[in-house]
Amino acid sequence: MIQSPKIHRVMLFKHGVASLERSGPASGDFELSFKRDEMNDVLKSLSVWVARGEGTVGAIDFEAPEDPMQALAERHLSLHQGKVGSDFIHALRGRRVELDVGGEPVRGEVIGLEETPSGSGGIRRQLVIRSMSDALRIVEWGQINRIRLMEDRSRTDLSFLIDRTRAATSGSSRSVKVAVSGEIEDLRVSYVVPAPVWRVSYRLAVEGDLLVLMAWGIVFNPVDEDLDGVELVLTTGQPVSFVIDLYEPKHVERARLEEKSRVAAPPPEIERPMSPRRKSSARGAKMRAAPPPAPMPAPSMAQMMPAAQAAGDDRGEFFEYKVGLPISIKRGGSAMVPLLNSRVQGRKQRIWQPGRGPHPDLMVRFENTTNAVLEEGAVVVYEDGRYAGEAMLPYSGRTAEVQMVYAKDLAVRCALGQESFSDVVAVRFGQETLLEEVRYNHVHTFRAENGSDQPVEVVFVLNKTAGRELMEGGAKPSEETATTYRFTETVAPQTHAECVVCEIDIQYRRVSFEHLTDSQLEAWRTGKLLQGNTDETLTALLDLSKQLKGLVKARQHQQALREAAYAKMSKIAEQLKVLKDQGDEARLRARYVRDLEHAQDQINQYETEIEALDAREKAMAKQVEEVLGGLEA
Repeated sequence: MIQSPKIHRVMLFKHGVASLERSGPASGDFELSFKRDEMNDVLKSLSVWVARGEGTVGAIDFEAPEDPMQALAERHLSLHQGKVGSDFIHALRGRRVELDVGGEPVRGEVIGLEETPSGSGGIRRQLVIRSMSDALRIVEWGQINRIRLMEDRSRTDLSFLIDRTRAATSGSSRSVKVAVSGEIEDLRVSYVVPAPVWRVSYRLAVEGDLLVLMAWGIVFNPVDEDLDGVELVLTTGQPVSFVIDLYEPKHVERARLEEKSRVAAPPPEIERPMSPRRKSSARGAKMRAAPPPAPMPAPSMAQMMPAAQAAGDDRGEFFEYKVGLPISIKRGGSAMVPLLNSRVQGRKQRIWQPGRGPHPDLMVRFENTTNAVLEEGAVVVYEDGRYAGEAMLPYSGRTAEVQMVYAKDLAVRCALGQESFSDVVAVRFGQETLLEEVRYNHVHTFRAENGSDQPVEVVFVLNKTAGRELMEGGAKPSEETATTYRFTETVAPQTHAECVVCEIDIQYRRVSFEHLTDSQLEAWRTGKLLQGNTDETLTALLDLSKQLKGLVKARQHQQALREAAYAKMSKIAEQLKVLKDQGDEARLRARYVRDLEHAQDQINQYETEIEALDAREKAMAKQVEEVLGGLEA
C-alpha cells in the first residue's frame, strides 16, 4: 500500500455537500477511508483518472455494508479474547497444516485441540492431528512455534478474518481500495461527501457616506483528516443533489421454477453415416483470443473539472469565492476565512413605518459595487469605530441595492394621525338610475419630534392601498417601492415637523329616479354638480315622479275599496242562502238584496276609477321615459 493522493481542492456548497479533489503520484494500490454515512455520496460521485503518467487505474473495491462480526460468525471464525489461537484451530478441523515444533516440521490434518487439567492447577493444551492415514500425533500446544496453512480455503479464511476484524475495529469507517498498475505521475481523485453548510459573517464600518464591507466565510472541515494547504472554494450555487442508497445491496425477488422429474433413460446408440472423415482446418481448430481493447485515453483535468477561476467569479448559475491563500484546518475543526474587503458608497437613514413603535429605525443602504454576489448573512455594524447594532444582509446580486435596519434612534419619536371624509364631485346619468361620483379623502399626518442637538432627516413610510392615489398638489414621495410610498422630512434640533399626505379614491353610488328627493336635488344644485338644462329636466322629472307616485297611491286606494266591496258582497251572499221568502225573513232578504245591488254599483265605480288611473299612470310613465331619454341623450 502507498499513501493516497493528498486533498488539494475543496469546494463547499450551500446545500449540504462538499466536492473534494485529490492529486499526487501513485505507483500501487491505495485506500481511502470514509464514514459509513458518506458511502452513498461517494459511490454516486467517485471519479479517478490519470492526469499525467503511463499507469492505469483498475477496479475500485469497497467494504460491504454487512456486520463484520456477524459475517465472521457465519463462517465459524469468531475469536474470543484469550482464546484466539484455540478458536482459530477449532475452525481448521479437517484441514492440512504444517507445524514448526522445536524446528521440526510436522504435517497433518487438524483433529482438534484437547484441554485437560494440569498438576499445577492450570490447563494443558494438546493439538491432535492425523499425521498418516492410520496414525494420530499429539503435539504440545506450547511447543508449536508456527502453523502454516496448506490449503487455499484456509488461507482465504485467514484473509477474511483479518479483513473483517479490521472492519469491526474501524467502527463506522469504511475503506475504498483503488487498484493502480504502473507509475502515475499525477493521479486525480474526485468525489462528493455530505458537509455542513458554509456560512458568511459580515462587518460594516460606517463613516459618513463611506462604508467598508468585510465578509468572512465560516467553514467546517468536511472530512475525517487534516486539511493541509488546500485550495478552498465557497460557492453560492445549489446544484441538484439527492440521497440514493447505492451502498446497501439490493435484491430482486425472482420466480422460482422446479425441474420436472423424469425417469433416467440409457443413452441411445446412433449409427454413424458412411461419409468420409473431414480434416479439421488449422484455423478452425484453434480459436485465437481477441486482442484486448485499447485503453481509452484518460480525460484531462480541464475536461473533468472546471478551470481554475479568480476570486469572486460569476459562473452564471452560481458565484464562487476562491480563497486567496491555501487553507489548513484540523480534523473536526472549523475556520473563518476572509472573502472580501470593499468600500461602497452609501448612507445612513432614519426610517419610520407605523406599527414599528414610536422610534424610527436606523437603516444603512448602499449599492453592491463589491463585484461579488453577497450571500445572506449576519452583519455587525460599526459607526465611527464603535459597535452600533446588528442586521441581516439579504442575498444581493452585483449592483443590487442593499437596505439593512440595525438599530433604533431613541432621540426621535414619530406618530401618525389619520382621518377620512367624502364629498360628491359629479353626477352621471345611467339607465333608470343616477350615479353619484363620490371622492373619499384619506388624510395622513406624519409627525416627528427631534430631541437631539443635531438636525435629522426622517423618512416616513406609507403602505399603498389598492384603488387609492395620491392627491395632486399634495406632498410628493421622495421614493416609491412596489408596496409603499416614502416621504422625507428634515426636523430641526429640539423641535418637531409634520408631513401631511392625502390619498383619494373614487367610488360611484346609485340613486334610483323613483327615490329622488327634493333635498338631494337641492344638494346637487348647491354643489353646482348639474350642468346645462339638467337642473330643469331633473326638476320636471321630480314633479312627474311625484304625480306618478300620487296616481299609484290613488290606484292602490281604489283597489283596496274594491276589495272591501267584494268582501261585503260575499258576506251578503252567504246571508241570503239561509233566509226564507216569508215573514220577517222575507223583509230582511229584500234589504240584503238592495245592499248587494249597491255594493255591485260601488265595485263598478271603483273599476272605472282604476281603469282611468291606469291609463293616466301609463301616460305619465311614458312621459317620464321621454324625459329620461332626453337626459341619457
